[in-house]
Amino acid sequence: MGKPIKTITLGLLLLLVIGCGQAQPVSAPSATPAPTSTPSTLPTAAPTPGTAPGDLRITVLYDNMAYDARLRTGWGFAALIEYAGQTILFDTGADAPTLLGNVQTMGIDLRRIQSVALSHIHDDHVAGLSGLLATGVQPTVYVPPSFPSDFKRRVQASTRLVEVTPGQELATGIFSSGEIAGNPAEQALVIATPGGLVVITGCAHPGIVKMVAEIKGRFQAPIRLVLGGFHLANQSEAQIKEILADFRRLGVAQVAPTHCTGDNPIAQFRAAYGDDFIAAGVGRVIVVQPVAASSGTNATGAPLVLLGTLVDGSGANPVPDAVIVIQGQQIVAVGPRAQVAVPAKARRIEIPKATILPGFINAHVHNAYATDNLERWAQTGVTTVRDVGAPVGLDYFARRDSLRSNPKLARVVAAGPLVTVPNGYPIAGNNFPSLTVTSPEDARQKIDELIDAGAEVIKIALASGAGPVLSPAEASAIVETAHRRGIPVTAHATNAYYWTRALDAGVDHIEHVATDYVPDNLLRRMVERNVYLIPTLTALSGRGASTLDRFVQAGGQVALGNDSGYLAGLEIGMPMREILAMQGAGMSPMQIIVAATRNAARVCRLDQTLGTLEAGKIADVLVVEGDPLSDLNALTNVRLVVHYGEVIYSQSETP
Repeated sequence: MGKPIKTITLGLLLLLVIGCGQAQPVSAPSATPAPTSTPSTLPTAAPTPGTAPGDLRITVLYDNMAYDARLRTGWGFAALIEYAGQTILFDTGADAPTLLGNVQTMGIDLRRIQSVALSHIHDDHVAGLSGLLATGVQPTVYVPPSFPSDFKRRVQASTRLVEVTPGQELATGIFSSGEIAGNPAEQALVIATPGGLVVITGCAHPGIVKMVAEIKGRFQAPIRLVLGGFHLANQSEAQIKEILADFRRLGVAQVAPTHCTGDNPIAQFRAAYGDDFIAAGVGRVIVVQPVAASSGTNATGAPLVLLGTLVDGSGANPVPDAVIVIQGQQIVAVGPRAQVAVPAKARRIEIPKATILPGFINAHVHNAYATDNLERWAQTGVTTVRDVGAPVGLDYFARRDSLRSNPKLARVVAAGPLVTVPNGYPIAGNNFPSLTVTSPEDARQKIDELIDAGAEVIKIALASGAGPVLSPAEASAIVETAHRRGIPVTAHATNAYYWTRALDAGVDHIEHVATDYVPDNLLRRMVERNVYLIPTLTALSGRGASTLDRFVQAGGQVALGNDSGYLAGLEIGMPMREILAMQGAGMSPMQIIVAATRNAARVCRLDQTLGTLEAGKIADVLVVEGDPLSDLNALTNVRLVVHYGEVIYSQSETP
């Protein structure tokens, strides 16, 4: 008989399945006869026996560590992921006979495999693919962009191949982390279950701690379990202790190290994690049930229930007498009171005349690495800020990552330094140290390095009157490099000429409204390209209001940002001057709220987890007294702020 299935009931969850191989010369996988018949068509996926609807089931199909005595071991890794009627194979091991033999022994129907995600290019993770394709199945194959061209051509001769980008949805509720820089680079899968996020990656060659930290930062969720090869066989006992400390700092609740982790490191993890250590190996089956976590909301772990008028950030009509139920860090239910079951032992907060909104997002700030600034933003209901330029040389990304562990501080989305040319803006004019590039080739190298370091957005400076400016070729090289890595680019540009250059380069967003006349055709071009505008009217003393109005009337998308952090008179906290200036320029209160929530989350690439109040998203919530749709000044009447599911500010509450 096979080994028993391991079932774990996990709450808000980030599961990393990491298969870590030895560096080998990359060779072309040869076609291997498969022990299964060639299927004709892909059948409709059905629940796997022993798995309830909504469960996530992970089966290790290839590993050098034994678990089920019926199965063959081999140096490599592969795991089958079954979720929501979908089946994805993650990595394929080092040889097809072992992989397909184990598949046959476990009674798995190959025709159910809809997609294959390959973590990295080493043979012990990809060499079984050719034999799998030789059976006649034609799954979509998802690979990091850095995979060799000849490998991609061979796969494309048999089936569809897709190069992944960060946050790309591969199937309903299943995402790629995007390529994580390393030698070699790797991708991870992220599965959004009702109970939280599940992530599956390949090898930990970039470093297990780096991978866990980058994934946690990108998906903004706690980590419940890390499973797979940690690539630690050559690490000392002292180094493993440091990694264990980092795991605890990152909130990794459970571990299941296998494959290339090493016997001694596995023993250290077993001793450190105790009951939260899960033995793994080929044939191991883990079923994750979609039950929400019960921690972090209050001392008893009871759900938090907020009652009031709901403005969910999507632009939909407000919902009077609504309920939002929060469990752990996550929203688990939202809607009219009559349609939402309120848990019996929940902590209820009902504030008279309250309006419940998503936590606001300020998409253009500076000086966001100061804890007093972040605390002020969070206390006023701005739970996320995007820092779009700090002096070159700061330890931006490590600082960002350390600050994210404190729920009392607004989360930071970080660009790092502004990118310009020698003696260009803001070096000239503002004497602001910035990252300089001298050619398209230099730009590509430095942008790659900046993204490797942890940049979540690239900001380029296109400004005249203060020195030289990035050439069209340099700007295009920056955008091409960032987009190849799945990172957006935003441009500082304050007139129509440089708006045009920004669009020519292919930027995703423009910082600042143009203060001169913008032709209609340029506005239409922005709308057609879906380029978001962060107007920062107050930083420009209100200039450009008419252009903002015309842009919105043309169908343009706007996100909130006020350029605070360094400039005097620009609020750190709720940016009411900017909000009222946007209203003065013709935007409605609902349009402004959407700009500060859903649209700003899209600009920050966080819209999968933030920006609107809906089940499955992180509980960042602002509760104000009054109706901001009638009077935007109600946004200053803050009664309650919830960040990561925790009440971080409460003026008063009625149980």
